Amino acid sequence: LALNAKYSGNLGVSYEMPAPWLDGWRISTSFDGRYSGEYKLANTPDSDVQDSFWLTSAAIRLFSEDGEYEIAIMGRNLGDNIYAQGQGGRPGARAFTPGGRVDQVVTTALGREATVQVKVNL
Repeated sequence: LALNAKYSGNLGVSYEMPAPWLDGWRISTSFDGRYSGEYKLANTPDSDVQDSFWLTSAAIRLFSEDGEYEIAIMGRNLGDNIYAQGQGGRPGARAFTPGGRVDQVVTTALGREATVQVKVNL
């Protein structure tokens, strides 16, 4: 089946503790990794194959113990891996190229992402 790796998995760890420099605040860190084995990009005989890959993410949060305030810095896909999520015929293309293969396009995931998040509960 397309987009189904034979092997895949996730692993994550997190740690939380009082913020030593701020009374009434806590700090937490987290890290996770996701593995995907190789998979076909489409259910066609000439489909391309995405090689296996790892994705890693991390975050650090500072938040008040009463839950009213939080600031977080998060990073996804820290290794900046660009991987294919699907494949299909190119819209408006000829049915077949001279080599006999249909023109194809591949949809890819975003690369590295960084986010700053601020929460205030009123």
